[in-house]
Amino acid sequence: MTLGELEKQLRMLLAGEGKAKEDLDYIKNNLKFSLRDIAMQTTPIVLLTKDPNRYPILRQLDNVYCIREPVIPQSLDDEILLDDSLELALLYKLASQIATFEKRPLYEKLYRIELDKHRFSSFESLQREESVLWEGYY
Repeated sequence: MTLGELEKQLRMLLAGEGKAKEDLDYIKNNLKFSLRDIAMQTTPIVLLTKDPNRYPILRQLDNVYCIREPVIPQSLDDEILLDDSLELALLYKLASQIATFEKRPLYEKLYRIELDKHRFSSFESLQREESVLWEGYY
């Protein structure tokens, strides 16, 4: 998903919620915190690395694997580096930060549900074929 696609989806989700959703800089600032929160609470496969010297590291998973610091897209055409299964979680997390006060708990709850779905699917993948899962993420 690109930053432009995320912005369009966020606008549709938050239709009638106020002006903050229309400011791209505001969305980018919240995007930085949202991506870091997701990367701290889950294990995004696309952010896995075995080479801590090649990328800025957000956290260490074990003796071999690290989670890279998420890259914040700068233009509308830039890709957001995140697992496809976490895109909806990102959308809900951003909505929970931008929505009116009354709707924030709803979006936060939806965000937590999406994180749990990702955790469950990642756990099942790890159980099935651990060696195949890590191929290419160096």
